[in-house]
Amino acid sequence: MGVWIDTDMGVDDLFAVLLVLQHREVDGLSLSFGNAPLPQVSANAASAQAHFDWQMPIYSGADRAVLGKVETAQHVLGETGMPSRGARLPMVSGEFSPALPALTQWLEGQ
Repeated sequence: MGVWIDTDMGVDDLFAVLLVLQHREVDGLSLSFGNAPLPQVSANAASAQAHFDWQMPIYSGADRAVLGKVETAQHVLGETGMPSRGARLPMVSGEFSPALPALTQWLEGQ
């Protein structure tokens, strides 16, 4: 049985996913805003998927909070939410299916 990861796909999340993949199967990855707005988080995930040849399905989740305004960590982490000392993943745009139906189906199967 694999795990499901919900992430805002910043550099810390990238390292965490790579670590988990060394030990467990990842059944799904859902994305939400946080380190950056959801379109940038999706691009980060698509870039990582392409570069590391990730085979797990990726889904699009929340683009805003249930209450309150959207606040990201871009003021700390930069525009992409993935600070770097020069090396970067090649940018790939990412559009993914909605996470909620996929996560619900995965949970029902557990």
